[in-house]
Amino acid sequence: VRASPSVRLPGGQRGRGLAVTRRVEVVKGPAGTLYGSEAMGGLINIITRDPLTSPRFFAEVNAGSQQEFSADVAGRWKQGRWNSLMAINTFYNPGLYDVNNDNFTDITLQKRVSLFNKWTYSRRDTLPLQFALRYMYEDRWGGELQWTPEWRGSDSIYGESIYTSRLEAIGQAGLRIGDEVTLLEFSYNRHVQDSWYGTMYYYGHQETAFAQWRWNRKLGRHDLMAGLPVRYTWYDDNTPGTRSSDPDRPVNMPMRTLLAGVFVQDDISLSDKWNLLPGLRYDYNDDHGSIFSPRFAARFRIHPDHSLRFRSGNGFRVVNLFTEAHA
Repeated sequence: VRASPSVRLPGGQRGRGLAVTRRVEVVKGPAGTLYGSEAMGGLINIITRDPLTSPRFFAEVNAGSQQEFSADVAGRWKQGRWNSLMAINTFYNPGLYDVNNDNFTDITLQKRVSLFNKWTYSRRDTLPLQFALRYMYEDRWGGELQWTPEWRGSDSIYGESIYTSRLEAIGQAGLRIGDEVTLLEFSYNRHVQDSWYGTMYYYGHQETAFAQWRWNRKLGRHDLMAGLPVRYTWYDDNTPGTRSSDPDRPVNMPMRTLLAGVFVQDDISLSDKWNLLPGLRYDYNDDHGSIFSPRFAARFRIHPDHSLRFRSGNGFRVVNLFTEAHA
């Protein structure tokens, strides 16, 4: 299941998530039109485990020499035709380290918990139907060694404190329209950052909803795919970036971005050694208008263990960042 691009997460996150990750795909260079006009530099696609084939119980606990503790625990069960995978991941680093004796923490201290639940339904027509939820909360800080949460936002003892909460929903459903089989993919995420940098306060809130209808058919050497994607992003914070330009009567103006489009691509197997992937994507952005994104990729298998790849294309990226610098 693939989600739409989202916000930058706080740096240095070290959660493993082994209990729910089946594999990680890394694509370098312009990706196919399926992944959007923004997938220009490459992409990382995390594919979660299938509850049908996951271990009945999984547990992993780690401890580090600098007081870093993490745990992954997961289990699966079946209820009728529904199969479920539930997992919890925690990370805790309470160690105060000041090697250079400047009275400031050398390592970010953090507490994090992540809950994950994925459901799949075994349909008689074998079409996919699955849904997953994830919630993550993190408390991280750094600053003077004697800082405690009661000094958050104070000018007496310096500290930087970030609370992050994130809710994600993602799923897909196979739909049969006449003799055609199509796939509906959808996702939603809500990301909130509540932070203090000394006496400077920053609060950011972003929500993204995404849906994509996809059609696929094989015709001889051709594997055709077409789709209709749409994404809506809402963003607000307490900085001038989301306020009107009137200095006398400023009005809060959250950013709203609608991106809708259509794409088509053809995976062509010329021979056992040659594969071509041409594609064309059209997106409409309510701020910037029409965007065309042609893509082309080729792969030549020199040997079962070696291949040459070529990728080319252009694209368009909407910048949606949590911008503490504005504060």
